[in-house]
Amino acid sequence: MRNPSKGHAALRKGRWSAGDTMYFITICLRPEQSGFDRKELFEKSLTTLKTLEGESCKVIHGIVHMPDHIHMLIELNTETSLQELVRLYKGRMTPALRRHGLNWQSGFHDRRIRPDDSVGAVLRYMLMNPYRKGLLDTNDVWQSLYCTKDAETWISIAEEKNVPLPEWI
Repeated sequence: MRNPSKGHAALRKGRWSAGDTMYFITICLRPEQSGFDRKELFEKSLTTLKTLEGESCKVIHGIVHMPDHIHMLIELNTETSLQELVRLYKGRMTPALRRHGLNWQSGFHDRRIRPDDSVGAVLRYMLMNPYRKGLLDTNDVWQSLYCTKDAETWISIAEEKNVPLPEWI
């Protein structure tokens, strides 16, 4: 049994999630596993998230599947915690992952998007991830991504205002 005073559980102790708030979330596969960017898994993930939209969160603004993890930009509703949303997503995706011999790493990473944060910068970080990792040429299009029209607008607004990219991109 895990010791709740160590590891990821200790990091989450005392954490809370705010409704009507946007979050950048990263969920990983177990170390040394890869293949989450398969078309079948991306389609299942998008369907799962669209089901959760309205049920457990307000809006899924964007997702990017990488071979070993997923990035999401979501807006929580007031009734569901971030932990509950991730639990529901992981639970519904687990059978599809297992069919491909994949498993989730425990926990997840989240970052609350504050009012003064650049949503466009977060989206660019997500969308540029496959290119930075060298998974495809800059002339190619990554097939395992989704973003709303609002998300596309945020990116173009940030580009028009010449907003500098944060260091973590």
